[in-house]
Amino acid sequence: GEQVAAQAMQKLKQLQSIRLAEAGLSVREVAGRGMAIVATRDFAPGVSLLHEKPLVRVSKRTDGKDVSENPKATALMNRVYALAAEGTFDPSDFNSWPAEVVNCMEQVLDIQAKAAYNSLPLIKRLRWMELSDSGAGDGEKTVGGILRTNGFDDKEGCATMYELVSRVNHSCAPNAERIAGDNHEVLLVALKAIKSGEEVTVSYIDTDLPL
Repeated sequence: GEQVAAQAMQKLKQLQSIRLAEAGLSVREVAGRGMAIVATRDFAPGVSLLHEKPLVRVSKRTDGKDVSENPKATALMNRVYALAAEGTFDPSDFNSWPAEVVNCMEQVLDIQAKAAYNSLPLIKRLRWMELSDSGAGDGEKTVGGILRTNGFDDKEGCATMYELVSRVNHSCAPNAERIAGDNHEVLLVALKAIKSGEEVTVSYIDTDLPL
């Protein structure tokens, strides 16, 4: 099992590197930024850098069977409902959520993420675990932590992850943007001229694919 996974991971990285090289991009360490997508050639404004299908979409809705049929998730949501009934916070305003509610909702998302992860074929599970987990620090990455770090929320109540576009870091002065396409596909398009060796960045606060 481990040998098969190691071989699959090696093949995955080779294919990923080839795909990025063909697009004029690479994944590399950037000082103070961690792993990043970097241009390996010049791009003019308006040029499409990547066109990608979702790696996975995970429902974040709390009224589905993945929550109602899971005793732990049900207990967590019942606690959230009880706190909401006390009127101490506004459920529609994330900034008003107390720490206990945030913790409960994160645990529910962990359960949803794990269920989605377990339903995937090996190669997609490996791709999932290759993405970063901002909450891991020096510890072990988690399935839910990776989803929270890389998932783009949509109006249908799902978090969508992409194998490559999810690796693009945030900037308040981005040189690229994500544009939602059909079937939850995403385009990464240059907003301005991007020079070879320059990191490709996007704003995580946008109208097409809000985080």
